[in-house]
Amino acid sequence: MLEYIARGAIEQLRNVVASLSHSNVLLLHGKLSYSVCGAQAIIPPLLAGINVSEWADFSTNPKVEDVQRGRAMVVGRNIDLIIAVGGGSVIDIAKLISLKEDGSALPIIAIPTTAGTGSEATQFAVLWDGDKKSSVDNEKLLPKCAIIDPIFLENQPADSATAPLADALGQAIESYWCVNSTDESKLYASQAISLILPTIGAVKPDYLARALGAHLAGKAINITRTTAAHSISYAFTAYSGLAHGHAVMLTLPTFFIFNSGVSDGDCLDTRGVEYVQCTMDELNKMLGCSNAVQSATRLADIAHTLGLELQLGKLGYDDKACEYIVQHGFNPQRVKNNPRLLTETALATIIGNLC
Repeated sequence: MLEYIARGAIEQLRNVVASLSHSNVLLLHGKLSYSVCGAQAIIPPLLAGINVSEWADFSTNPKVEDVQRGRAMVVGRNIDLIIAVGGGSVIDIAKLISLKEDGSALPIIAIPTTAGTGSEATQFAVLWDGDKKSSVDNEKLLPKCAIIDPIFLENQPADSATAPLADALGQAIESYWCVNSTDESKLYASQAISLILPTIGAVKPDYLARALGAHLAGKAINITRTTAAHSISYAFTAYSGLAHGHAVMLTLPTFFIFNSGVSDGDCLDTRGVEYVQCTMDELNKMLGCSNAVQSATRLADIAHTLGLELQLGKLGYDDKACEYIVQHGFNPQRVKNNPRLLTETALATIIGNLC
């Protein structure tokens, strides 16, 4: 995978396009964000003389019908290269429509305009069918190139960065404690945390650090996948449309304490209890804390700084809503990635304490 990460990196776009065999390019972007972030003024001149079709008529959270329409467009216009400019949803739908009937995939140039999902660095994409979320995981979905330029973050409204930033931080933390972690993934995750934290609440954030941190968090979860907090987050989004990063942050502080209480009887990491406890201690230090309770408080403070409410009652969730979260947030695949066994009973307690 080619990576260009720097201020001014977008200038590499024309060279990258020229290096890939193509005749017809599909440019995907958000409806409003494309203009707001400045991409609409910067990118078209870099594609002058190239046969480009544009598409922005799809949902914020990619739906089955969006993918069907996108694939029909790809076939109908003989598209052989996709450029995705936007947040995680834009890059995800680019991945989903890139898959061909013969099992191959069209090359994708991913240009993230938010620091959040790290989708430009992963081989999976989220797809929604009604209120049911699924993940497509295929090594062929990994973009051929990621161009990460902080100029697009600098132009975004400050409040648009909050949920994506929470998502990136959550991905890094969950990847670090995931049962699938490796030395490589832990390096990416720890670097991501160290880059992201100083930008939260900063008057003049280092946007390059923020963008690189989100990218590294994506590289980390591409190795490990996510865990319980992410599993439950999709139920919150499905129920009330809560932004993904906000939904992740709802339970992340609690899972810091939960996972720190791992024992021989409920440890899912084959490396053992002592390994998990050491991992949690390392995360405490990354957050500048000495124990799990302090780390949970630190994460709650970060959520507050980002303007993210963590009390479910204040977000309009009643007992019926909380029951829905428990029933639909228990994804066996992601739950088994968590270092400590999570039962539905334990999840019900966690959700109940957030009300």
